[in-house]
Amino acid sequence: MKATVTPSNATNKKVSWKSTDSKVVAVSNGKLTAKKVGSADIFVTAGGKMVTCKVTVKVGVKKVTLNKKSVTLGVKETFTLKTTITPKNATNKKVKWTFDKKNIATVNSKGVVTAKKAGKAKITATVDGKKVSCTVTVKKAPSKITLNKKSVSLKKNKTFQIKVKFPKNTTSNKITYKSSKPKIVSVTSTGKVKALKKGSATITVQTFNKKKATLKVTVK
Repeated sequence: MKATVTPSNATNKKVSWKSTDSKVVAVSNGKLTAKKVGSADIFVTAGGKMVTCKVTVKVGVKKVTLNKKSVTLGVKETFTLKTTITPKNATNKKVKWTFDKKNIATVNSKGVVTAKKAGKAKITATVDGKKVSCTVTVKKAPSKITLNKKSVSLKKNKTFQIKVKFPKNTTSNKITYKSSKPKIVSVTSTGKVKALKKGSATITVQTFNKKKATLKVTVK
């Protein structure tokens, strides 16, 4: 910070500097040192005249990442993008969401992406000038789904991985799995089935648009 004394031929050109809160901003001969987040007034005095300058100290955003760099959705499906901001104590964490092709995919102020029609679009999050993007591929919503097996027989503690098949050029990012008898057969959120005890159960698999398929599991 520099101080200019006028007129240039003034007798007393000595300048004094003072901060109202040196724990936030320290000043020495016009050199400012930011100490912590906050604000302070800098008083500059020369020849009995004084001016002030308000200084605000912020923690800038160094990096922004998304929970997905790319995602594939079915038409009318939604997906929530989430940001991770570095550092965690950044002053400005407000996220601005934008999209480049509103006819294919849009995003609201909360990061919820909505697939509109088949194609590709880019969703961008901007925080304190830092940008990060996610590529969204949109396909048609599935009219039905099939599984890699209709029934399976497992011994206790053995596992089986369900794989979902979609008709050509269709998809569903969201897939849910539910066991009719979770004490006999369990299933994870990724479709991994585990035989727990003797008996049988049905695993129901469902897409975002409620298309279903079932797998019968028998535990020996």
